[in-house]
Amino acid sequence: MKKEDVRKLVVSKLKQDEDLIGYFLATKIPSFWWYFVIGPLLFLGVRHYYIGLTKSGIHFHKLTFWGKPGSYEFFKNEEIISVEIKKTILKVQIPLKFTFSNKRTLKIKAQRKGVAKIPKISDTELEHLKTLNSI
Repeated sequence: MKKEDVRKLVVSKLKQDEDLIGYFLATKIPSFWWYFVIGPLLFLGVRHYYIGLTKSGIHFHKLTFWGKPGSYEFFKNEEIISVEIKKTILKVQIPLKFTFSNKRTLKIKAQRKGVAKIPKISDTELEHLKTLNSI
């Protein structure tokens, strides 16, 4: 999907009083041990998300295998216990780890650089994620 289409998808789920801070593409890759279980079919376990950030919470739009919008989840800022932003050498993707109040964790890699038509995470969005730890 192009940036404009992703923006429409994210904005369509916002409530009237919410202001969009930003949105980006993120990828969840299965752990390395799955390679020993299913071998080269590991790519079937890769999941993509479009994530929208607002002042009241985070919107997760999970895509289907074919890249179409699938399931949707919203987490208020109060439901997010921590957000870990890890450093990498290449800076193409930034690893993020979300821990939620229901003891669920989500490890994703946010797209930082790449093709111009996909939404990437910016510095303002990273700063907003850092402020979620202080809430």
